[in-house]
Amino acid sequence: MAAVFRAIISGAEGFKRTLVIKRILGHFSQSPKFVDMFVREARICALLNNHPNAVQVYDFGCLDGHYFLAMEYLRSLGLRATPAL
Repeated sequence: MAAVFRAIISGAEGFKRTLVIKRILGHFSQSPKFVDMFVREARICALLNNHPNAVQVYDFGCLDGHYFLAMEYLRSLGLRATPAL
């Protein structure tokens, strides 16, 4: 229902930050019900923005009809490296 991308923003004097962009897939962005769920997710994330077990949300918006969340990137080992329970 959404795509997640790793992105790098750059600024003055060589400043760079890696973050994650979560964007609604094209055909879902035409559904008012799905857009409403994504907007509610963004609002909930804003409430949890300082929680130690949740990533920070830097931005939320709509660009060319596509809603997105810009979030903190956390490097991990990946699911394959995680031991089975």
